[in-house]
Amino acid sequence: MNHTIKTFVLALLSGAVAWPCWGAMTSPDGKVTVALSIADGRLVYSIKHGSTEVLRPSALGVTIDGVDFGRATVLGEPVATRIDDSYPWRGVKSTAVNRCNAYAIPVTSGATAWRLEVRVFDDGAAWRAIVPGEGGRTVTGEASSWLLPAGSKVWYHSRAGSYEGIHECRELDEIEERTILLMPVTVELPGGGLHLAITEAGEFTYSGMSLEKAAGGMLRGVFPHDPNGWRIEGEVCTPWRVTMVGGLDALVNCDIVHNLCPPPDKKLYPEGIRTPWIEPGRCLWQWWAYSDPGTQWQNQKRFVDMAAMLNCRYYLVDAGWENKDFGWMDNGRDSWAKLKELCDYAATRGVGIFVWRGRTDTPQGPGVGNENQQRDFFENLVKAGGRGVKVDYIGSESVGALEFYRDFALRAAEYQIMVNFHGANKPRGEARTWPNEMTREGVMGLEHNKWDTLPPHHYASLPFTRFLAGHGDFTPTTFQPNFLKGTTSAQQLASAVVFTSPILCWADKPEVYLASPVVDLIRGMPPVWDETRVLPGSKIGKLAAFARRSGSTWWVGILNGGDAAEYALDLPFLGKGRYLAELVRDDPADPAAMQVGSERVSASDSLQVAMRAGGGFTGRFAKLVMSPHGGAFIGGQQVVLTAADPAAEIRYTLDGSTPGARSPRYTGPVTLKESCVLTASIMRGDGRGTTLREPFRKMPPGPPAIDAAAADATGKRFTVTMTAEADRPVFFTTDGSEPDSSSSRYREPVTVTADTAVTAAVILDDGSRSEPAVERIFIMADEPPKPDVHLSDLEPLRLTSDWAEPGINRSIDGNPLRLNGRTYAKGLGLHANATAVYRCRPEYRRFVAIAGLDDEIKSSTEASVVFECYIDDQLVQKSPLLKSGALNFWHFDVPLPEGAKQIRLEAGTGDGSNKADHADWLDAGFIRARPASP
Repeated sequence: MNHTIKTFVLALLSGAVAWPCWGAMTSPDGKVTVALSIADGRLVYSIKHGSTEVLRPSALGVTIDGVDFGRATVLGEPVATRIDDSYPWRGVKSTAVNRCNAYAIPVTSGATAWRLEVRVFDDGAAWRAIVPGEGGRTVTGEASSWLLPAGSKVWYHSRAGSYEGIHECRELDEIEERTILLMPVTVELPGGGLHLAITEAGEFTYSGMSLEKAAGGMLRGVFPHDPNGWRIEGEVCTPWRVTMVGGLDALVNCDIVHNLCPPPDKKLYPEGIRTPWIEPGRCLWQWWAYSDPGTQWQNQKRFVDMAAMLNCRYYLVDAGWENKDFGWMDNGRDSWAKLKELCDYAATRGVGIFVWRGRTDTPQGPGVGNENQQRDFFENLVKAGGRGVKVDYIGSESVGALEFYRDFALRAAEYQIMVNFHGANKPRGEARTWPNEMTREGVMGLEHNKWDTLPPHHYASLPFTRFLAGHGDFTPTTFQPNFLKGTTSAQQLASAVVFTSPILCWADKPEVYLASPVVDLIRGMPPVWDETRVLPGSKIGKLAAFARRSGSTWWVGILNGGDAAEYALDLPFLGKGRYLAELVRDDPADPAAMQVGSERVSASDSLQVAMRAGGGFTGRFAKLVMSPHGGAFIGGQQVVLTAADPAAEIRYTLDGSTPGARSPRYTGPVTLKESCVLTASIMRGDGRGTTLREPFRKMPPGPPAIDAAAADATGKRFTVTMTAEADRPVFFTTDGSEPDSSSSRYREPVTVTADTAVTAAVILDDGSRSEPAVERIFIMADEPPKPDVHLSDLEPLRLTSDWAEPGINRSIDGNPLRLNGRTYAKGLGLHANATAVYRCRPEYRRFVAIAGLDDEIKSSTEASVVFECYIDDQLVQKSPLLKSGALNFWHFDVPLPEGAKQIRLEAGTGDGSNKADHADWLDAGFIRARPASP
C-alpha cells in the first residue's frame, strides 16, 4: 500500500488563491480521508468517511503573539510515515491498537516556518500545530473549527469547570450562537449510522478547549478558562484536535485519544500500565450513602470488613478524616496515626485504602496545591500504608489547573500512589502517560441523586458522550427506593457494567449490597474489560446496550433511557458451546425489585428483555460460576461451583495453584475454614480450560456495639445494651478486663450505677473473636459549686463552634444563657461540633460546670449533644447523649491531677446531625482550693 500523500489538486473553495493544495491523506484501509486546502488565505481541512463528507472544510491554526498561524500560509512537501503498533490498555479493552498514516507538513506563515502534523486512522483523524520559537510567548486562541453537515444533531452540555452536566440533543441550527459546548461533543450525522465525536488529546498543560456555536453550522474552539491567553516558553505545540468517525461501536472502541499521548516514563512506570503497584479494582465508598457520619472513625473498620465481604480491593475514606470532629484525633493521636491503624487493619482483610484530599485548604483539612504540601502528604500516606488518593476541587481547565494535574500525578508516581481526580475536567489521554491516574470524575455522577434527579436519558447518553474521552468515576448503583428517581434497581446495576472506571467505586450502603439478591454479581464484576461491543439497537439517550468480556465470561448491561421497551438480546458474541446465564431483569410491579434467574444458553439463542421506563438489564454469561465469587467470610464458608455443561469435570485447589488431574475433583460445595485462594478449572467437557481464581479471607467477627446512652433522669443509673451482627454471641466484663468465653454472656440489658468500663467481644465456637469494644460510663456528679475562675473570663487556647461565632456569657444566638428555665450569667454558648481548650494553672484544683442544651431550642426534637472533658488528652468525664425533651443536662466536677497542663472540652453531635445542637457550658471554670475530704 502506498502511504504517501497523493498530489492531485483538490477543487479550491470559492475565493481560494492558487496556492498548493494537498488531498487524500487517508487511513490505512481508506475508510477516512482528510483533505487540506487553502481558501480565502486560510488553511482548512475536511474529512470524509468513505465517500461521505462528514466534516466540511474547516479552519485550523493557532494565534501566538498576535500572529495567526493558519492564515496566509504556504504548504511544503509533506513527509508521510506509517504507525502500526499496539500496547496494553485498560477500561474498554485490554489492548489498544495504534494504526494510522502520519503526515508532517511544513507550513510557512509570513516569515515563520512551522509544522502541521496530521494523523489519519480508520475511525477518525487528528491534527496539531507545532510552532518553533524561543522565550516566553502568549497564545491567545486558535482558528480551530468543525463545520458540520446541515441536518446534524449535536449532543452536548455547557456546565464548565467540574464538567458535571446533563447532555442534551439539539438540531445544529437550533443551537444559539455563542453557546458553549464542552468536549467531547457527539454528533449524529444526517442519514443515520455515522457519528462524529470531537475532543482533544495530549499536551496536558495547554489550556483546555471548549467549543462555541458560530454561524453557518460551525463549532469553533474557545478557551473559557484562559480568555486572555496564556504564556508558553519556547516551542508552542497545540494538543491534538480529534475527530472520531463511525458508528457507536466504533466510537466506544476508538483508541485515538490515548494513541496520541506519549507512552509512560519507564523510570516511574517500569511496566507501563501493568506496573505492579498500579492495580485496578472494585472500591467501597461511604460518603454518598452516609455523608459526614460515614467518615466517623468508629465506622471505619466496619466499612473495611464489609468491603472485604463484598470482595472489593479498596475502601475509600472520603472527606473528614483529617477533621477533629470525626474522631480521628482522639486520645492524643493525630489522623495519620489513625490512618496507619486503619491501613494495617485493612491489609489483614486484603483491602487497600484510598483517602480524600482537597486541592486547596478546606475545613476538612489542608490542601495539596503546591509541591511542599504534596510531598508532605505523599510521605505521610506511604508511611501509613495508603494505596491511593482522591484529590478534589480542581474545577478548571486553565493552564494552572492542568499543570496541577501533571505535577500531582507524576509526584504521586514517585511514591507509588494511585490517583482519582475529582471536581475534574474531561480526560484527554493522560492515563496512557500517567497510568497511575486510575479514574477521574468530570461527570455528573450518582452523587447528584442525593439532592437532585438524574433523568434516565442521562444514563443512556453518557456512554456515547462523556465516556468517549476516557474513564469516569460515576460511582454507580443504588438499590434504595428513594434514590432511584425514575430508574430501576436493574438499571442501576447495569450502569456499573456500562460505565468504565478502573477504580470502580460503589456508592450505596454496603449492607444494602450484601442483602441484595445480586451480591454475587457485585462481588465478581470486573473493573476493566478485555473486549467491549455496543449491541444493535443502541441509540444515544435512548438505549445503551453493551456486551463486555473479561476472560471467557461475558457481561451484558442495558440502560433504557426512554419509555418501557422490549429488547431482543441476540447472543452471537458468546462463541461456541453452552453458557450459564445469570439474568437480572426489571420487576414490572416494583422499580426497586429485581427478577433474578438463570438458564443455559448458546450463541444461537435470543433473550427477550422487557424493561420499564428508565429500566435496565444485567446478564453474566459464563462457562463456570463460583458462588460466592471470592471475598471475606466469618466462621466458615461453603463455595458452590457450577459449570454450564452439567457433565463437565471440575477440579480445584486451595493454594492458588492451577488445578491438575490429581487435584481434588469437585463433587459438591467446598467448605472453607481458613483463608485461601480457591482456583477451579474445567478439565473435561464444554468450557475445558476455563479457570476461575479468587481469594477468600477468613475474618474475625466484627466487634459488638455497646449503647450506654440510656441514662435515667438523675444520670446515676445507666441501661447498657450490646448488639452484634447476625446475632453472634457477645461476652462482656465491667471491670476493665478483656472478656473471654468464660465471661458473662450478654442476654439482656445490663444496669450500671458506678463509673466503669464495659468491655465486650464477639467470641465464636471455633475460637474466632472480635476486637474488644470498650465504652466508658460515668455517673453524673451532684450539682457542683460555682467556680472561682470562670472560663468566660479567660483567654482560650482554642475556641471553635459550628454555624456561628462562640458566645461568651451568651447563647450561640446571642440570648441569655438558659437551661431548664434557669438563667446563667456566666458560661460559653456553642453549637456542636464545638471545642474549647484552656490552660491549667498550678493553683487550679478542680474543673466544674453544668453542660446542657440551651432552652432556645426547646421546641426542637432533633437536638442531641454529647459533652466530654479531657485533661491532657485523656478522657476523664463524659455525658450520655443529651436530648431535648429528655435528659438534657450534665454535671461536671473533675479533680485536676498535679502537673495538668490543659483541659479540652468537646460538645459533639451524637447522632450524626448537628441541627439545633445549641450546647452550653454553664458556670464553667476552675476552683482553686482543694476539695474537702468526703
